[in-house]
Amino acid sequence: MAHIMPWKRRPSAPPPEPVCEIRPGGPPAVAVAPAAAAGRPMTGFDRVFRRRAWRQAMADRKGVTALETAVILSVLLTVMLGIINTGILFNNFLQLNNLVRVASRVLAASRGNATPFTNATTAGYASAPSLTKASITLTLTVAGAGCTADGACATSLTSNPGGTASVSASYPCNMTFMGVNFIPGCSLSSSTAERIE
Repeated sequence: MAHIMPWKRRPSAPPPEPVCEIRPGGPPAVAVAPAAAAGRPMTGFDRVFRRRAWRQAMADRKGVTALETAVILSVLLTVMLGIINTGILFNNFLQLNNLVRVASRVLAASRGNATPFTNATTAGYASAPSLTKASITLTLTVAGAGCTADGACATSLTSNPGGTASVSASYPCNMTFMGVNFIPGCSLSSSTAERIE
């Protein structure tokens, strides 16, 4: 008589593991976990599936370099434009200082000259070639009194030997870059005085 083995139930094979599809050039298409698709409570397998799909999606490094480059370049461009604008601002200020220094020296040495105002302003403008002449506001005074023409300046210089001849100037500046005005109403100013010879 043949020996009959007791019947044993074979364990069923585990369901095939779904694959997370990574589409080139686009976001990863993460498949829906079997439990969510079937409407049943999530099991340990479903959680593992979701974790693997998330890891695969995060492992895709395409486009990261381009994003980092765009962020870094925008910051570097802003810094570089700021440095350039600040350099132009300081250069204009140095030229404005030179303008008033030269103009006041010429004015103080023009006692007895028929055209002291013209001589002083011409020498001052020539000493600041990078500045726009029409944007410069120039004020000349002799012994505290303003002079705006050759006749008035010549009379004041003749009447005040040993007095003070002073020149002041202002010039607008622009600190706008990347669409932002960092110093609204920016204006440069300088003044100096010389003893009338």
